[in-house]
Amino acid sequence: MYINLVIALLGLLVILAFKGVVPILSILFISVVYRKIKYKEKFKLEKEHIGILIFLLLIGLSFITSIDREASLTHFNRIIRAVIAPVIIFNFLPMKKKYFDYGFVLGGLIFACMGISQYFFELIPYKGGNHLRIDGGYGIWHYSYYITFISVYIFNLFILEEEKRKKILLLIISLTTMFAVLLSNTRSAWLAMVIGIFVALLINKKIKEILILLILSSVLIFSFKDTPIIQRYISKAQTIVDIKKNRSNLGRFEVWTDAYNIFKENPILGVGISNYDRASRKNYKTKPGGRYYSAHSDYLGLLCETGVVGFIGFLSMFVLMLKEAYKKNKLNILLPITTVLLFLGIFESNMNKNAYVYVMYFILYSVINYGIEDKKEIIKEENNDYKESRI
Repeated sequence: MYINLVIALLGLLVILAFKGVVPILSILFISVVYRKIKYKEKFKLEKEHIGILIFLLLIGLSFITSIDREASLTHFNRIIRAVIAPVIIFNFLPMKKKYFDYGFVLGGLIFACMGISQYFFELIPYKGGNHLRIDGGYGIWHYSYYITFISVYIFNLFILEEEKRKKILLLIISLTTMFAVLLSNTRSAWLAMVIGIFVALLINKKIKEILILLILSSVLIFSFKDTPIIQRYISKAQTIVDIKKNRSNLGRFEVWTDAYNIFKENPILGVGISNYDRASRKNYKTKPGGRYYSAHSDYLGLLCETGVVGFIGFLSMFVLMLKEAYKKNKLNILLPITTVLLFLGIFESNMNKNAYVYVMYFILYSVINYGIEDKKEIIKEENNDYKESRI
């Protein structure tokens, strides 16, 4: 009990040491501490907790060489809250798998419909040529990546579901969320969704379904390739490989080159969290896509801002998460959405987006840990059955 109390107080001091703490997290944290002390519960340090601690420790070392420590502290505070929030929430309210899935599916459907309604009621916030983009009122980058996560997760639930009526319902909702991803007109989201779907099918050994999906997709695209709407998306998709004229691609390449050069100058600890923009000013070129404030890639961003040390921390966290998922027989659930996350990280600086970082870690941590109460109930039922058999 005393060890738990010491750990709890130290954790509370760490949280309070950073400004801008979300009040509800502090309340939940205190509630977790109270419950653990009252019921003499031990806090078990899982592999994913160790991964999170390694990640925070190693990226935190970049403060030593940071060119703007105040900016680094602000962003580090954001990352700490994001990765610790799901740990606190899950210790406070462990949920059954079915409730997590129900909430995720219902939330995903509502989220998708919010964006799709913009399209049908002609409330598109982003217009111009081939750039009609829905955002559900959340901003295009947050929305497109959220809905991509959601679509792949719900599709995975559809694959795993055995009851026929639920399977049909999940398929309809999954297709709805995929339609929202399409309407977001975000190329990296399209690619991530397709890759996530194929990973979900592969890891669940659905080879026949992969072949059917490929054939159906090819037939549909070929049949309707001359219609205006399909032409619009085909022309957009073709820009993915256009590295000579497409302004967005050219801008990315120049930013990536910039980030790589910064990394070469500061390979060990980088220039400090959230300092890419400041470091790039001294050798800034005129970029065809305009001014960029991040490396437009999580990996190059981590390398130039936290060096090899921080990047090792990032990899450690994900390797330990996947290892824990495998140990708990949940790799077939975690791997598809982790693939989506890691793929999006190639093209976007998602860790610079406040709300996205919260959602990202909540989903990953939740998938590994949900079902806690289910296990407790099974053990309780087994104990009751054993007692009855003794009587």
